[in-house]
Amino acid sequence: MYILNPLTLIPTIFSYNSIAENDYAVWNSATAYTAGQKVIRTTTHKIYTRSISGTTATPPENDTTNWLDSGYVNAYKMIDDLSSSQSSAANGIVFTANLNQRISSLAFINLVGTSLTITATNAGAEQIYNKTISLDASSVSSIYDWFFEPFTQKTDHFEVDFPQTYLNPYITITILNESGNAAIGRFICAKSYEIGTMQYGSSVGIKDYSIKTTDSNNISYLTKKDNVKLMSFKLVLNQSETNRVIKLLRQLLSVPCVFIGVSDDGYEYTIAHGFYQSFKIPLQTPSVNYCELEIEELI
Repeated sequence: MYILNPLTLIPTIFSYNSIAENDYAVWNSATAYTAGQKVIRTTTHKIYTRSISGTTATPPENDTTNWLDSGYVNAYKMIDDLSSSQSSAANGIVFTANLNQRISSLAFINLVGTSLTITATNAGAEQIYNKTISLDASSVSSIYDWFFEPFTQKTDHFEVDFPQTYLNPYITITILNESGNAAIGRFICAKSYEIGTMQYGSSVGIKDYSIKTTDSNNISYLTKKDNVKLMSFKLVLNQSETNRVIKLLRQLLSVPCVFIGVSDDGYEYTIAHGFYQSFKIPLQTPSVNYCELEIEELI
């Protein structure tokens, strides 16, 4: 099993982003805005919502009385804390991140598209990484499936083989979609840690936040809300690794991470961007420890 501890990414690391920042009009100090009106600031790459009607000369990011920070513009929603808010564009997205620090892994959460290409150079010089991944997760077992089975989207992908010897990788990501919008919920650059081997008896489930209401006539209505993945992993750890893993997990308490139960193809359902709720080690044998790790996905 892997845990990916993400770097904090900010818009200034991107040397190129193909998504235009045109969600709303750019803020103008001379314009009178009405309550609820939205603007963007290209300096912060964020959207701001007017709280009180009027005109103010103070930029929205410095005026919390009149403006509400409504998060990143479309181009940079991929680096906010939410997997459900996506950066999207018609047909394809291309962006380059200049990290100026070592990483060992990449993760892509809530993808929409048909292919993902990752290339990287050593500070713009020689190429150090190049991989193209199909995002088609369709299962074809017959001629009928080949012609009529609908496209099944692979929504999450990770790589734990990125060469971490390079201090300043420039990473270019291309997400293509042959029809419709390409999108990404979270772009994650991280250091990866192995914390044991997942065992049979682990489980993956879903927690639904939909709300059921019943009116005075006893008629029930269901208001659909988001759902999250719940994972309960049973892991085996060598005794010699246990101290390291406990120390790591204490450092990652309440830190959103990427959890990967099984790294083989076909086990993408064991990937979640979220946090761990509990970790327990029943001490049963002198040589290995059997651990229990409970994880909840972040929406």
